[in-house]
Amino acid sequence: SVNIEQKEDAIPIARQLKDLGLTLFGTEGTVDYLYEAGIEANLVRKVQEGSPNVLDMMRHGEIRLIINTPQDKQSRQDHYQIMRAAVDYSIPYITTLQAARAAALAIDAIKREKVTLEPISHYLN
Repeated sequence: SVNIEQKEDAIPIARQLKDLGLTLFGTEGTVDYLYEAGIEANLVRKVQEGSPNVLDMMRHGEIRLIINTPQDKQSRQDHYQIMRAAVDYSIPYITTLQAARAAALAIDAIKREKVTLEPISHYLN
């Protein structure tokens, strides 16, 4: 979910993630905004809207990355529950658009090139 003040800035990030083949989920306002921009996203309920919601999806392994920029008191209450679940289920949790942009660039780089894991000594010699 992206707060209302940042929705326009989130469009290029959402478009890039969608172009990379990711399935996007969002709360009602975010999904509607993305739809108006021509980006398909699936609706997920907020925590206080009952089950099934984002916490259920996290528990079942249906979500592997979260971008959430809470604004009001209720969304901040959801934020804490979602953040706690993200830690419990080892799901990356992003709370700024700057970090979301960086994550999209990293995902793009990983998809374009084969990434290898090397010991640090490999780079120091």
